[in-house]
Amino acid sequence: MTYREPRDRDATPAIRGFVYQVHQSILRWLALPEGEVLRLECGEDIAQVAQALSEEEAFVLEQVHSGPGTLTLRTPKAVEALANLHDHIRANPRLPLRFRFTTVAVPGREQGSPLQFPERGIETWELVRHDRHGNRELALAGLRELLQSGRQPDAIPDELWVSYQEFVSGSTHLEFEDFVSRFEWSVGAEGLEGSERQILRTLQDDGFSAEPQEAQQHYSRLFMKVFRILASEGEKELSAAILRDCLAVELSDVEKALVRRLESQVAVLQFKVDENRSRIEQLSSKIEHQLAPGIADLRITATPRIDLQPPVLPAKLASRSNQVADLARHLDQAVWLHLMGTAGSGKTTLANLLCLSRPWPIVWVSLRDLDPSGASTAVVAALSLIVKPDAGETVRNRIRRLAEQEPEEFVLVLDDLPRLSPGDEMTVLLTILAEEAAEVPLKIISTGHHRLPRETRESTSFNLEDVTVPLLNEEDVLELLEVYGCPDSLQSEEFAATLNALSRKHPLLAVANVRYCEKVGWKIGFDALLALATGESLADLDEEVLERTLNTTEADSRQLLYRMSLSTRPITLDSVTALAKVEPELSGPAEHLHSMVGLWVQKEAGGAYSAIQLVDRIGRQNLNRETARSCHRVLADLIIARGRLNQHDAFVTIAHLT
Repeated sequence: MTYREPRDRDATPAIRGFVYQVHQSILRWLALPEGEVLRLECGEDIAQVAQALSEEEAFVLEQVHSGPGTLTLRTPKAVEALANLHDHIRANPRLPLRFRFTTVAVPGREQGSPLQFPERGIETWELVRHDRHGNRELALAGLRELLQSGRQPDAIPDELWVSYQEFVSGSTHLEFEDFVSRFEWSVGAEGLEGSERQILRTLQDDGFSAEPQEAQQHYSRLFMKVFRILASEGEKELSAAILRDCLAVELSDVEKALVRRLESQVAVLQFKVDENRSRIEQLSSKIEHQLAPGIADLRITATPRIDLQPPVLPAKLASRSNQVADLARHLDQAVWLHLMGTAGSGKTTLANLLCLSRPWPIVWVSLRDLDPSGASTAVVAALSLIVKPDAGETVRNRIRRLAEQEPEEFVLVLDDLPRLSPGDEMTVLLTILAEEAAEVPLKIISTGHHRLPRETRESTSFNLEDVTVPLLNEEDVLELLEVYGCPDSLQSEEFAATLNALSRKHPLLAVANVRYCEKVGWKIGFDALLALATGESLADLDEEVLERTLNTTEADSRQLLYRMSLSTRPITLDSVTALAKVEPELSGPAEHLHSMVGLWVQKEAGGAYSAIQLVDRIGRQNLNRETARSCHRVLADLIIARGRLNQHDAFVTIAHLT
């Protein structure tokens, strides 16, 4: 007989809600002015409400809700918050109380709404509160009508509900207007993972932390401090002075272990959420196709769909035998080989060729466009496909059982790792995999645009080789020319060297240029050479590159990238900042630049930066003409400001000004 729980006892929403409450408390704490106090108060039902009080001239009471979806003025959580504000006001009639409802949810439409524009009640509320509504009186009447139609939430006592409804119906126009002005709807806030990233950004942007690694350490200290305060009895206060003390004190080993345990539990719960979402999507899909008989026979798998096979190699490619042999030697000396390179640099192809050079069983997991949390979920799901997990089994034990199934050496390829930071889910998982690989016949090959965290690179628990993808050489280009059918008369070292230089030794650009030569029938006259020199030969890549940039960068980051692509030489951070100040001005250029280094931007020697050639064409196509002209002027001024110019400097300056 199967045991059935009497009711839903899943703790996932409660734990996620509590962690989200801690994150929001930290964000308010970091923004707290000197001399003010933040008071934290944890309710008995942690999944229901998380409150933070900020004592200013007026109290600002904040309720935090981590649930996604939509929110209307009739949603029980919203009605409950409004009734609670009324309760606070009647208990403290002389205090100018204010209330903020922070939620991941976005505004939804109320059915049968009396509002005319906008239709969403919460959006109308905020327009009225900020005095930006075109017909304030009509909007207030509509909001009052919506609140009158709300239903009593289970958590609101009868006495309070009656009092609240009497206020909504019987309050004067000024009283109701004052009530609306006191309540702020902060909707569409960052979710659990996003709020953690927001804390890390704030720590660096506001000068609390000098670098990402220090920001991660500070985050752990703040998380531990707020966690302990919320879990304690008595007064729960935070101040700017306490913040300074907290950032100055190192966590104990016990506290560090507790933080890691909490992070691990949240990661596991996130995996459960993602897994359930996958089950629901599969169920919905099958129901749509099988609404007729047989619906009882539906079988739902709990594992995300993951292809464990390597991608198919193109029919025409350079074997890059020397580079593959060199990488094989690196892998022979280590348990983990990480290949790092920019977009289109051939990381995936090299990893594929490396695997083909050895008779290894391969488990290939593509992680493209996943964040660290999603990547760790995909890897765990892939392992579940290969080795069915036992109840409560750890990843370490699963790797060991996989090694028993594959007594010969096998390879786990993790293609397209996201940017990792110390302590995130994927970094922890990779550390476990590498430590186990040192004990079992397992090799790990990973590819990515970014270097692995320093702590991972310097670990003594396993041997890691961190290798930048080698550039193309003339021998590779000669092989490309041969496989694409280049006439013998053109297959010379001189032509290969010229083509390689025009492609900046970049594999994807070289292939595109060779294809262009094939397309023009290998007639390399003035027009063809001009197309190769100006990048017109790369036109076939435009759509692919544009789609990739849209998927991997924010709008302002792309605009900064396009501006940087106008420079024919590496530029400093100060120059990047100057380009960002061109109208329309882009805020936070250093942050945008950091997000693109490795993928679309190369960091050169001496701390300079350059946009990879792949984006040159789409940069010219997608920059406003006046913006591009102003950026060229800035780049010219920066060269002139250096003082003495050589002949090349003069040519580049003239090119920018014409």
